[in-house]
Amino acid sequence: MISFPAVQEERTYAVDNAPLSRVIYPVGEQVKSYQGLEIVISEVVEEDGCVYYLGFDAEGEDHSLDELELDSSVHFSKPHDRLFAGQVERTTVSSCGWKP
Repeated sequence: MISFPAVQEERTYAVDNAPLSRVIYPVGEQVKSYQGLEIVISEVVEEDGCVYYLGFDAEGEDHSLDELELDSSVHFSKPHDRLFAGQVERTTVSSCGWKP
């Protein structure tokens, strides 16, 4: 069972057929916790299948967040980030009459 706190919903998926993608943020990326803490990632650690992010906040204080503490609202704004996350927009070319 997976919890989606942003919409207050829980769902159950088959392990081999889940329509989900795991996002692992790289060093240098800024992430936000569900409690509002924002950090810049300085190290990514994977242990026993869980990802932990070590980083620092705007005041330079060190923090550690596990992936379950991350804010559930994820927005990809850079085109290459959206492409790798599978968030591709379809375009409509009306001058040719082609629509996807």
